[in-house]
Amino acid sequence: MTGLTRDLGLIRWASNSWMPLGKRIVIIGSELVALELAEFLAHRGRTVTVVDEAPKFGAGIQIVRRWRVLHEARELGVALLPSAREIRIGDRVVTYVNPHGQERSIAADHVIVAKGAHGNLDLAEALKAAGFTVHTAGDCDGVGYIDGAMSSAAEVTMAI
Repeated sequence: MTGLTRDLGLIRWASNSWMPLGKRIVIIGSELVALELAEFLAHRGRTVTVVDEAPKFGAGIQIVRRWRVLHEARELGVALLPSAREIRIGDRVVTYVNPHGQERSIAADHVIVAKGAHGNLDLAEALKAAGFTVHTAGDCDGVGYIDGAMSSAAEVTMAI
């Protein structure tokens, strides 16, 4: 109501000053959302570990974007643990089996599951059925992240 949430600089300052998350964060996931969240939290002084079953992080992300986000995560000290099996969330700990078959534990104040993004056209279809003209763009058509969202938005804009 005050419009403060529209001020990006204020949001950045506030999230650097206070965030309702502990210092040790484990993120389960391997796609762009998980990696960008890891980067965001590491910039705010959190110790971040990203763990997932995927053998390689950032699969499906355009190669240059993938290189950048992985490089930034490593520069910020984010631990990246691919090819983990049997990931379990316990009381202030995440356990997993590494590629060598060894069980490992990661201390965690908070665990964030960032997996499974997929498109959803339900609302668009309901609006069309109600007689509205609908143009879809972005991730509702299928997850394309920011590059795909911008491309589909440009296509829709040109079509209108």
